[in-house]
Amino acid sequence: MTEKTMNGHNQPLIIGIDSATSGCSVAVMAGGQVLASAAKEMARGQAEELMPMVDSALRESGITPAELDLVAVTIGPGSFTGLRIGLAAARGFALSLSIPCIGASTFETAAAAVDKNTIGAGKLLIAIETRRDDIYAQFFDTDLTPLSVGAAMDDAQLATLVADNNVVVAGDGGLRAIEMLNNHGNTNTTWFDVELLSGAVHACTIAGLKYKSGEIPPPPQPLYLRLPEAKIPQPKNRT
Repeated sequence: MTEKTMNGHNQPLIIGIDSATSGCSVAVMAGGQVLASAAKEMARGQAEELMPMVDSALRESGITPAELDLVAVTIGPGSFTGLRIGLAAARGFALSLSIPCIGASTFETAAAAVDKNTIGAGKLLIAIETRRDDIYAQFFDTDLTPLSVGAAMDDAQLATLVADNNVVVAGDGGLRAIEMLNNHGNTNTTWFDVELLSGAVHACTIAGLKYKSGEIPPPPQPLYLRLPEAKIPQPKNRT
């Protein structure tokens, strides 16, 4: 595996893209160090903003696209439109440079942002907003090992998942998840306020670890936990 030389050390140069939830962020990293980043909070408009943010982060870092080793991207769950825009940009960027593109779930990037000391002897619940009655949730152990698969859950399912554990809750749906749990009598919860615009940084970290271990999976696909609401119009029957 060939890696570019950065500051005298062989470190993969990574650009990360995250537009899966309520923000849009880009980061350029090497060896765990953030060289440059750009981030904006937005529910829509990622298609217009993302590539200028990529260009800005690259210029700030002093890195040219040809120097990059890897593209990292969040794959969801989250906004259908946002995550499709991010994935299309990341995969197209990687393809044009003939470098790998590695995905990380929104659950993984949010979990990576939580201080393990905060979790203590408890568990970690990552909750992602669905803007419906349910919530996207995944349960993690103290060492961030997944204890469940990510799924859309109503309040009863969420309470069953958490049971009587002491739980640190994070993610952009975290406060609503705590309310859902409280409604079912589970008050053993602690809120951890994850920086919503740090997704690209943590996607870089996760993808970088896979890259250095030699794990290069196929190009990432969107992680949908339910089908999109938009439907292709069907032709009308003509008689």
